[in-house]
Amino acid sequence: MVHPWFSSRRAPLFCFLGLVLVSALSFHTPRSSRLSFNSFHYYLAPAVSSCPSVYDTGRPPIDRSALKCHTVPSNIPLFELEVCYAERTCNQFTVRIKRTSAEACREQEATPDPSKDPALTKWMREQRGPDAFYLKTDGAERYASVYPTYEGQCTYSFDIRLKNPGDVYVSIWWTYEVRLSFLGLLN
Repeated sequence: MVHPWFSSRRAPLFCFLGLVLVSALSFHTPRSSRLSFNSFHYYLAPAVSSCPSVYDTGRPPIDRSALKCHTVPSNIPLFELEVCYAERTCNQFTVRIKRTSAEACREQEATPDPSKDPALTKWMREQRGPDAFYLKTDGAERYASVYPTYEGQCTYSFDIRLKNPGDVYVSIWWTYEVRLSFLGLLN
């Protein structure tokens, strides 16, 4: 006599489910081939990337006290530009951009509140500043960023840490002023 829950009508379903389970376990075999709680945990756990980001390797931040800064000619007379790096340190440097006129800086910073949300306005004034820039490297490694550190008084810095050795060319674009980079976010 056949057990009541295993009727002839359910047999194809159980065979199909068994085949799916065996197939899944055979294609995704963990290091240990015996089935245990850990094996099932392996199959049900979220996937972990085996290739972590090269930018998140836990290296300490750039030591700015060891940097020597060099002025670089700027194509836009409203800004001064300098590149800071430490001798015998490869592929890491800081690019600092500063408005040349303190009066123009005060005018840019005195713009009306960019948001109705006071917390967002405070963050934009303290962390982003009135200008927006796009920095890109080419050469041994390509890197791009639109997130400089705002140091106050219309001064911005990009800390760059590249992984690939070789010559690097840096391009910087002044993309927005008067906090217009946030216009699309606020409407």
